[in-house]
Amino acid sequence: MDLALPAPSAPRRQIGISTAASMLLHGGLLVAVALMVPRPALVVSAPRPVSVDIVTDADVAALETPAPPPQPIADAPAPLATPPTDAPAPSGAAASNSSAHVATHFFAGAILREPAMRKLRATFDTIAPDEQMVQLCNIEGIEQVRRAEPGLDPDTIVPYAMADMISAGLRITAPGAALRSRRRWYRLNFSCDIAPTRDGVVAYTFSLGPEIPPSDWDAHDLNAADADE
Repeated sequence: MDLALPAPSAPRRQIGISTAASMLLHGGLLVAVALMVPRPALVVSAPRPVSVDIVTDADVAALETPAPPPQPIADAPAPLATPPTDAPAPSGAAASNSSAHVATHFFAGAILREPAMRKLRATFDTIAPDEQMVQLCNIEGIEQVRRAEPGLDPDTIVPYAMADMISAGLRITAPGAALRSRRRWYRLNFSCDIAPTRDGVVAYTFSLGPEIPPSDWDAHDLNAADADE
């Protein structure tokens, strides 16, 4: 499906002769006053008492007794085994290259109402309700991925390519979907809720996984373009 932002220093003032003489006179008076003030007496604190311990002959004998040899230290317990760090990464849609995107705006209903989609709308009305739900989720998914992942240009989603699609009421969950962009396929995991009127989508969450190698395409009925069929 093709859906398409030094302040200039103040001028130095010239100090007049009278101003300089006044400064020298006041400076001399300050020195004279300082010499007339008596200096404080130097205070020396009293010496602290010294404690004296009386050592008896028994204390001397105890000091001369050799200390017992040190006891050997028991062997430390073996460390707990550390789980291996080279465990294989999860496969499928769980090995996502991007975090989950939770949609806040939805587009499938508006896309179907566009005049250019008149023929598609006429066909849409003739298919079974379950297939209508799938096609609404596909239209929504293509537009959500296009807006969230500018590097991609998606044109097709296969909800059941890599794993079974789950349909329950008005919700479709596809943990093993595939998305095509510029003749390449990528893993996709999505959840899609259909409006009760079945004319749009009211909730959509997806995460994009790694590219699917061309060697796996045939096994999952994937093709490079619709014209290849």
